[in-house]
Amino acid sequence: MSRLLSTRSNEQLQRLALLLLIIVVGLLNGVFSYIEFRELRRDQQDTLANQAALVSANLELHIRSTHQVLQEIVASHGFLSHEQQAERMQALANAMPIIRGIGMLNSRGFPLGGTRMIPHGTNFSDRPYFQNAQADRQRHRLYVSTPFSDITGNLSFALSKAMMDEQNVFQGVVFAILEPSYIEKLMGSTLYTPDMWAALLHLDAGQGIWVGTSQASARRPPVLSQQEIASLLPHISDLDRKSFVWSGTETRHIMAVSAVKGLVSPVEKPLMVVMGRSHDEAMDNWKRLAYIQAGLFLLLAVSAYWGLIFYQYRRREYVATRIADQRLIEEREHDYRVIVERTADCVLHLDAEGRLSYANPAFLALFEGLPSGAAPDSFLDLVVEEDREKARTALLLALEKASEQRLQVLCSTRSGARHMEWTLCSASGVADRVTGVIAVGRDVSAQFALNRELRSRAEQDSLTDLANRGHFLNVATAMLNRMVRTERPVALLMIDLDFFKEVNDRWGHHAGDTALKLCADLIRKSCREQDIAGRLGGEEFAVLLAGTLEEAAGVAERLRMAIASEPVTLTNGQQFHLTASIGVAQREAGEDLEALMQRADAALYSAKQKGRDSVARAGRPPFTD
Repeated sequence: MSRLLSTRSNEQLQRLALLLLIIVVGLLNGVFSYIEFRELRRDQQDTLANQAALVSANLELHIRSTHQVLQEIVASHGFLSHEQQAERMQALANAMPIIRGIGMLNSRGFPLGGTRMIPHGTNFSDRPYFQNAQADRQRHRLYVSTPFSDITGNLSFALSKAMMDEQNVFQGVVFAILEPSYIEKLMGSTLYTPDMWAALLHLDAGQGIWVGTSQASARRPPVLSQQEIASLLPHISDLDRKSFVWSGTETRHIMAVSAVKGLVSPVEKPLMVVMGRSHDEAMDNWKRLAYIQAGLFLLLAVSAYWGLIFYQYRRREYVATRIADQRLIEEREHDYRVIVERTADCVLHLDAEGRLSYANPAFLALFEGLPSGAAPDSFLDLVVEEDREKARTALLLALEKASEQRLQVLCSTRSGARHMEWTLCSASGVADRVTGVIAVGRDVSAQFALNRELRSRAEQDSLTDLANRGHFLNVATAMLNRMVRTERPVALLMIDLDFFKEVNDRWGHHAGDTALKLCADLIRKSCREQDIAGRLGGEEFAVLLAGTLEEAAGVAERLRMAIASEPVTLTNGQQFHLTASIGVAQREAGEDLEALMQRADAALYSAKQKGRDSVARAGRPPFTD
């Protein structure tokens, strides 16, 4: 019940956290959307500014060229006839697309010549390009007129220069009428959207040439009303280059201005290239994307909220089921722990790396507080070095595939090395994937010691610790067969202690046992690692060694001398000496162990016949292979 209450409290916190997250994400989305809006508008402003600067730079280049043309016409005045001057003006006008026509006026405003036919007696003294030059009369200055209507009814500009004689007396004006269609094409080439417009304005007149959707003509007025243009001019009159957002009385525009400067009178305002586009049109894609993002965000927010509610509902069902299952698991685990913690066997749980993750009390009682002082961390740490590879192999097999591995290894416990019998069972998880190993171990040291003792009694003589008769015959037969296969010589020594019955009669059976042990020790010292020695019964011994008859006879002689020279010392300090008779025989072709022993025994009998304490060699058998 407490867990269910805790779950409902967590659900309320989750809903609150989700609502806060939705609000935060919504705010961040709004902030990023606004930043994107500002960046997009700034990009539009920068693009418009670059386009306006490009047009103004191009116009400045054309105006410089026109200035140079007018200077050349002024310089040639008085040297050429009117007809020659007119031809020269026409040639210069034809070479420059921005010039519609070139003309020359006298000091009273009457034409002296030009590229166009003008009725005789027409006076142009009221034209701004004449009045500008006449009023200022600067020899090297180029004047830009305010816009005026040409013969086609379109607005245009004129560039003029004053003609002065050597006494600096005003002689007239030379002027060039700019081609408005060329200026329109120049500005129109920079328009990159349908809603974009451009204008070349003279700031004194508030008029100019318009192109684009806002193109002005006799048939179409500019997009900005005269009132809006009047309110815009003071805003841009002191600017060289700038981009900005401007709101008129009717519309809102992104604008950029760039002054055409440097070639006009200081008292005049410069020509200004103005470019713009509708703010709403420019930001239309952003608005569309913002609406889509807002819609998606709302959809995701609603989906997330109702998805959380559905998840919490399913989670409550899962928790209720899980609590019931957990209760059942705890009951079964309690029973399991009762069994595991009270068993005398060692029970371990090993993880996928072979490390100990659980150990029952029986294991802790046996392995805690190892002599090394280090607590075992993995299963392999329990096993002594000699058996560790065998344990590693069994552990890897249990971890690789669901299986059961059995092994006997020597382990280091708190009481020393102990023989342990382990059963390693793979612990499987989902889809039979091995997640660890359950190891059950039992101390079998007592059983191992008993088996070893029984095996030792079955194979060794209890008094001398040499091989008994049966074990000697088995091992000697195997060695003899091996020597036959490798075609190596092998010899047999049959040893019998002289007058051993008298030792038992005189000194007692305890003295006889001591004498037998001494003889066995001397035999062991005389033998090499590959030789086999055994007690056949009573005071009779046998040694099977690798070598020839001569080598075996040398070993027998050294053994005879050692037995004769080594006194037998009893517990009371008394001593006596023994002697031994030894028969030596080398295996001949086709001879088995029994036949070899018969010949060696015959040689032993011969040594006793010679007076004992001697070595006798056996002759060849009366048969061959």
